[in-house]
Amino acid sequence: MTVEAGVIERCNGAVVELVPCEDSINGKNAIPVTHGCCMALSELLLSPECLCYAATTAPQGFDMKQILGLPAACKYHVKSHQTCEGIPIPSYSKPPSEDLALSDLEDVPPEGFSDEIREEIKKEFLAHQARMDSLKPIA
Repeated sequence: MTVEAGVIERCNGAVVELVPCEDSINGKNAIPVTHGCCMALSELLLSPECLCYAATTAPQGFDMKQILGLPAACKYHVKSHQTCEGIPIPSYSKPPSEDLALSDLEDVPPEGFSDEIREEIKKEFLAHQARMDSLKPIA
């Protein structure tokens, strides 16, 4: 995948989507990805070419390979053999059946949160899961 003219128009705000990930893509001092980073990335991956655009237009100080590694770090599946400017975009390697399931959310958040907040988190998870399912290649 290379950055084409139409992508620039579609993905113009893509770099902004990486703001929650800035501590995970700043080279040597990078930290593990956060939940906020992965949620922002899920939006960015709705148009996979925008990840490449963001990686190639990110400000100085951000590491392109770390940007392209975000899907795997966030445990997202991307189409196999996808590249950006010749650099492979790694995908999370576990099969989707081993990913987090709604049943894994029964104890999240921990005690002390209201049922209303717990339901909101579950709704967010389901919406996120639907977005991620839309990114998976059709078999």
